[in-house]
Amino acid sequence: MKNKKRCLECNVLFEPRRIDQKYCCKKHASRVHGRYWRTKHKVILEDKQCLECGDWFTPNNRRQKYCCTAHQKRNYARYLYYKNKVPLEDKRCPECGDWFTPNNKRQIYCCRKHAMRVYFKRWHNKNRHKLIGKYNEYHKKRRMISKSKGLCIKCHKNLVIGDNMQCDECYEKMIINKI
Repeated sequence: MKNKKRCLECNVLFEPRRIDQKYCCKKHASRVHGRYWRTKHKVILEDKQCLECGDWFTPNNRRQKYCCTAHQKRNYARYLYYKNKVPLEDKRCPECGDWFTPNNKRQIYCCRKHAMRVYFKRWHNKNRHKLIGKYNEYHKKRRMISKSKGLCIKCHKNLVIGDNMQCDECYEKMIINKI
């Protein structure tokens, strides 16, 4: 059995891993060394005035500028806002040609109406091939209905104008026959 030592922090017996070990664990060693450093390097801090509210307070360290974290966070948010805020130059709207002052650096158009108009033009050009098929199909049905003068193709009853060119009864019979 090895020589046992007493921890200088908690007075518990422990088996040292090294000859010069004085504490049973790292936690106790760091606690004692931190306490030693704080007492040796203790600096007496004078009262400061909070930069946010102007109240006097005793700081915890030399860098503390605010009396509470709420004031610190508020001031930091303000700092970030103004840090990123750059005065923006007037731009010309590509849609209408008018000059305008943008609200942020990414704004391209003078108003939402022009931005949406351009967006829909781009969308329409991109999806034109899909739309043409649907458009032709819809109008072919409409033409056939107008030729039949609003009557069912099979039984010639009046139709409620919709997607089908048949009355409900004929349409249901057709579906049943397919099954």
